[in-house]
Parts: sequence; C-alpha cells; structure tokens
Amino acid sequence: MNKPVAVLKIGGGFLGDYKTVSMHLPEIKKIILEYQKQYKVVLVISALAGESRKLKKIANNLFKEKDLKDKDFILSQGEIFSTQLVSQYLNFCDVSAEALIGDKLPIVTNNNFSNADVLEVKTEFIKNCLEKNTIPAVPAFIGKTLKNEITTLGFDGSDTSAVAVACALKAKECFLFKDVDGIYTANPRRVEKAKKIDFISYEHMFVYALLGSKGVIHPKAVEKAAQNNLDVTVLPFFKKDNGSLITKNDSSDSKIIGITYSQEEKHIIISIVGDLQEQAGKKFVELLEKYNIEITATKSIYPLMNLSFVLKDENKLDKTLSLLHTYCGLDSDKLEKSKIVNIEQTYFDPVFGG
Repeated sequence: MNKPVAVLKIGGGFLGDYKTVSMHLPEIKKIILEYQKQYKVVLVISALAGESRKLKKIANNLFKEKDLKDKDFILSQGEIFSTQLVSQYLNFCDVSAEALIGDKLPIVTNNNFSNADVLEVKTEFIKNCLEKNTIPAVPAFIGKTLKNEITTLGFDGSDTSAVAVACALKAKECFLFKDVDGIYTANPRRVEKAKKIDFISYEHMFVYALLGSKGVIHPKAVEKAAQNNLDVTVLPFFKKDNGSLITKNDSSDSKIIGITYSQEEKHIIISIVGDLQEQAGKKFVELLEKYNIEITATKSIYPLMNLSFVLKDENKLDKTLSLLHTYCGLDSDKLEKSKIVNIEQTYFDPVFGG
C-alpha cells in the first residue's frame, strides 16, 4: 500500500529539557511508530525546552542589536542539536532516521535575518529518505538563504516550518504536538468554561491567531495551510486526544468562535472573533459597564467582522473574559448560533484575496 505523507512537528515541550529529554524520547518514538502504521512520517523538530531563550541571551550578549545574521547562526544551534539527537536515538532503536542539516537543510528563505520568510522547500533529500523507508528529520524554525546563510523564521517559526514542509510534499496532514489539548473558545487557564474546538476554519483560525492566539499556532502557518488546502491538527503530546483540526469548515454553527487577548505595550487588547453585527460593540460595552469594567471599543476589519476592546484595568482580565464568554453563548457544551448574528459587509481580505 502506498501510504500518504504526514508531517509531525515535535515541539520543545514534548522533547523536554536536558534533564527530562531522555525520559521523553521513548514516548516520542512510540508515537512515531504509531503514525508510521498509516503514514510516511516526516519529522520537524524544535529545540529542547528553554534552549532557544538561553541561546538568544548568549547571542544578545555577544553581538550588537543589528548583527542579526550572527545571532541567527547562534539561535539555529538549538534545533540542529535536537534534530540530531532525535535522529540518533531513533537509529539506536533500529528505527531508520536521518537529520537533514548542513547542505541537506531543505528550507530556503529570504535574507530577512531573525524573521525570514520561506521561499521554497527543496524536497529532494526528504523524498530520498522516504524512498528508502528512512524518517527524514528537519530542523524547525531555521532555514538558509540562496547563499547558504543560516536564517531563523521569527516567533513560533517552528509551526511555519512544519506547514511549509507539508505543503511542499503535498502531505495529507500536518500534526503539531503542543502542550495544550487543542484550540479553545478562550484561554482555559483563565476561563473555567472554555471549550475545546474540534474543527475550525482557516479564516477563523487566522484571525484568532492574529489577535492573540499565536502561542497555539502562528498566523503565517495558517495562511500557508489555507493556500494549499492542508489539514493541520493541533494536539497534545501528554495524553490521547484528537486535538483541534484546522480545515475548510468549522464544526459549530456559532457565529462567535472565541475570545482572545494580547498585551500591547501597557494595554490589554481583548478580541471577540466571529461574524458580528456592526452594532455589537455597543452591546458589549453596555454589558461590561454593569460590572464596572471600563473598556474602549474598536472595530477590527479582517476576513470576518471582529471586535477588539482595550481593557483599562488588567486585574479584571479574567472576569472580563468569563463575562464575554458567557454572553457570547460559548459556555454551552453544544455551541449554537449566537443571538449576535452576522451582517452583510464589504471588506478587504489580506489573506484570502478580495
């Protein structure tokens, strides 16, 4: 049987740090072998937990702020080490694997050091591995220019790496192993009744990530997946769970997908992601005023009609998120259509054209 290709991104939380990686590697091998029953597996591997922060500190101490090229070379060593480590461990366990580093590094980028964009993924070495039943292991987060200079892809570039590799290979699916169960209607650490979303559309996920959920998946990765119609699953490594699938369509009829937030300078921006009426902002302001929560309302125009608020008292963040979550009808186990329905709207779509 000719198996389809699947890309598995192994994050730093899954690998653990220097103290725990030896305990995590057997579990990683077990999951890889399980996926090999159904797919030809390609690995994209992040640095060990906390390693990138340490290397960034070293790079900042050694080089000036403008020396981004030198800093990228230092930062790349975390992924190079972990990719070699996982590959060698698998070979030690009689599971054939090869680290695609050095001249075999497949991701080609522009020369925007520290925040490079992927230009192409050269698949020759990856396909050679798959043809001889060897698991190709690609370092996440890093690439090389046309002049073979090492680059990094910026914040959470490991997701973008995995999706880019999957798209280049025309993989059936891309699995991102994280330290979360999946994508939620709100941060479950702050909103007790937050619900996991089983399926979410590219459009909704792009906005969700853009407005605050970058820690789950980066907008660049969602954009790349959408352009190539690639199914991406965010799932936990610490327990058996189907996670959340990012695909064409949502699993819910709800017009409101979720509540997210971000910190921008001294302000906390709370965003309601969904298909809202233009007058909805006034309703939310009135609701929160009843609970002495001061906000200013602004309208965000993205692929959908979304609303963003500036919260004036950060100590009321959890209370505000929970109130909005309840009011938007997201507390229910079965997410149904919200009373705040969509309206006709003309917008410029920065991702999907328009």
